[in-house]
Amino acid sequence: SYENSCYIRLGLDMINNNDEFNFSFLQLMKDSPEMTPKDVSFSVAPKINSASRIDDTRLGAAGFFYEDQNKIMTVIDKLDELNNQRKQITADARETVAKINIGDNERIVTFDGANYGKGIHGIIASEITKRFPDYPAFVYSSSISSEDGVHICAGSVRCANTAINAMSIFEQLKDMHIIRKAAGHSSACVIEVTADKLDEFIKTFSALFDSMEIPPITIALDG
Repeated sequence: SYENSCYIRLGLDMINNNDEFNFSFLQLMKDSPEMTPKDVSFSVAPKINSASRIDDTRLGAAGFFYEDQNKIMTVIDKLDELNNQRKQITADARETVAKINIGDNERIVTFDGANYGKGIHGIIASEITKRFPDYPAFVYSSSISSEDGVHICAGSVRCANTAINAMSIFEQLKDMHIIRKAAGHSSACVIEVTADKLDEFIKTFSALFDSMEIPPITIALDG
């Protein structure tokens, strides 16, 4: 949109002019005096984001608050290392996803992501939806709830088909006490299911999915 373009333009001006904030951190991340939208999207942002996916979110913000260039470079080196780890984990997950099968009567793909950090679950779910674009994907890890000691499966859901209102189904399952929590929107959300109800969750979700009227996908061409 026009408003988003304005935000991008003003933000790039601030970064490139190093105005009002320590944007040298961002410039050093790509070792160039002029930052472009492509640099931010594909070079800088993934490195900062890798901290929250692999390690500690605070690391990605730390570089903005250091004045000492040696400290800034230490942060950048660590972010590079974490980003490389994130790439490797994603590549490994992509190979695993290629081997996933879904039952004939299942309308949601579930995947135990215990071997991957929680910050990677959303990425894996997105990879699954590339292979199964007609169904949502739920990537979870098991743990004992600190609230009540119940064994739960909690994780990320992604849905590539925008015609599917997955959150509507999750809200129904929540009312039926099959899932404990659901937050977000149909394309990306987090849910929590008790481990003993995981099979019931898949079966009931699939039945509700089949009862939905999903409109055909249309493509609008402009210009």
